[in-house]
Amino acid sequence: MQKIKNICQLIILSTLMIATGCKKEKEPYARIQLYLKDSPADFDSLLIRIFSIELISDSSRYSEKITVKQAKPINILQYTNEKDTLLGEFFFNAPSLERITITFGSSHTLYRKNKSIAINLKDSIYTLLLNKAIVLKNAELNKLYLDFDCYFSLQKRKDTWELNPVVKLRTADSTGSVRGKVKTLGKMPFVWLISTSDTLSTLPQKDGFFHILYVRPGKYSLWLLISEDEEDATPTKIIEEIQVEPSKVTGVGTLLIN
Repeated sequence: MQKIKNICQLIILSTLMIATGCKKEKEPYARIQLYLKDSPADFDSLLIRIFSIELISDSSRYSEKITVKQAKPINILQYTNEKDTLLGEFFFNAPSLERITITFGSSHTLYRKNKSIAINLKDSIYTLLLNKAIVLKNAELNKLYLDFDCYFSLQKRKDTWELNPVVKLRTADSTGSVRGKVKTLGKMPFVWLISTSDTLSTLPQKDGFFHILYVRPGKYSLWLLISEDEEDATPTKIIEEIQVEPSKVTGVGTLLIN
C-alpha cells in the first residue's frame, strides 16, 4: 500500500512540475509601454483619431494589437518638449518587432489662426516597416515612442489639406537628445535638427527652452525657422555640427536671435 502511495505522489509531483514548466514557457517575453510624440508644425492644433495600433514581429510570426482608449480626438501638437502621452501598456511575446500598423479614424480637424479646417485622410490604415528591427529587453520595461511628424504629414492640395502620416518608432535607450534655449525679442522660431538621414523639429516653450528627444545617434546641424505666412520662408543654420550619442543629453546653450 505504501509503495502504491509513493507512486501516486510521484505522479502528482511530476504532473505539477510539467504544468509549472508549461506555464513558464507561456509567459510573455516583454512588457511594452507605447507613447505618442510629435514634431510640430505651424498650426494651433491638430485633432486626430487613432483607433488601434498593431505591433508585428514578422520573424516570430507574432503580433499584438491594442485599442486606444481615447473617447475624444487627440490634439497631437501637445506632445513636444518632453511631453508625451501613454497610448497603451501591454505584453509582447516575441524578442523583436519589425512592423507597425496604425488604424486611424475617418475624421480629423486642423485649426490654424482660429479657423477649423477638415482634413482628408488618404488611407485609414498606415503600415510602418522599420528600417532596423527593434530588439526588446526581456527583463525590463520597453518604452517605445511613436514620433508623429506633423510638418511633413500635412500637405496642402489647393484649398484642402491632406493627412499622409509620417511616423517613426524610437526607443529611449538607443537615442539621445538635444537641449537648449532660444532668446529673442521677436517671434519664437522653430528649432530643427537635420542630418543626412533624419529631420526633427520642435517649437520652444514661451521661455525659449527646448528639448528634442529620441534623436538617433549621429551628426546633425541646427537650424532656426521663424514661422511666416510666406511659402518661401527659409531656415537659418546656427550650428554646423552637433554630435548626438545614445542615452546622452547634448546641450547647445543659449541661442541669441536678433
